Amino acid sequence: MTSCWMLSGLLILSMSGLSAANVEGETRLKGLLFSHYDKTVAPETPLVLTFSTALKKLVDANPDKGLVTVDLFLSQSWQDSRLAWDPQEFNVTDQSIIVPREWVFLPDMKLQNGFVTELLADPEVLIYSNGGAYYVPYVRAEVYCDLPSKPFEGLICDVRIGPWSRTSNRITIESFTVDDSAVQLGGQCTLGKSEAKIVRQLFPCCPETYEAAILSLNVSCQAPESSFPVAKVNVTCELVNPAPNSAVESHYLFPYFFVAPIYIVLHSLTGLLG
Repeated sequence: MTSCWMLSGLLILSMSGLSAANVEGETRLKGLLFSHYDKTVAPETPLVLTFSTALKKLVDANPDKGLVTVDLFLSQSWQDSRLAWDPQEFNVTDQSIIVPREWVFLPDMKLQNGFVTELLADPEVLIYSNGGAYYVPYVRAEVYCDLPSKPFEGLICDVRIGPWSRTSNRITIESFTVDDSAVQLGGQCTLGKSEAKIVRQLFPCCPETYEAAILSLNVSCQAPESSFPVAKVNVTCELVNPAPNSAVESHYLFPYFFVAPIYIVLHSLTGLLG
């Protein structure tokens, strides 16, 4: 029993020592990697980018505004040889480190036919020991799309993602894939099977081409729920006055022709007998 306790104690001490060494090694590693690192300079030219997206939810499709709102992950990975290191040299057990995105060069990939309205999750950048960088923001985006009135089915709405300033000589998209297996269902509008492709385009402004990743959303919307307005019924009560009826009037006036003479005679006799 004593030997078991001693073994456990040695194991705990060794693990704590390893953890302390790992923290010290990572601190020294980051200090060395970023001491002379310039995040405004691309690691290579052209920068080969692997790009993918994972669709999560179709938030809204608004024909009046011509906008489709969607939540999605934008995964991008690339090589930065300046950030490669040997784990054994720094006594680091993990094969990767995590750093803030403000520390590293990020590819100039932007939504070109819409705008990001909300950054739902802004993670840090994962850096592997071989210099591989991996960044996956989770965004809510509104994309311009010519939508007909609801209902409609199978409308293709393209989401264009690419660099604003770097031509295909500076950034080239090696691959682009879409994962729509985890799309949340329900609601008036839904997403069908979406497709991904890479295009290279020449613009009138510039002699060089630009690459972009095109995500083709398959959007279907049901008709809005019918709303039946409640009819307002105004009930007016009026006092109804029947039209004069000669028969009725004569019924009430007829007895007075007999009563009046009798009353006069009785009144005269009373005066005489006085």
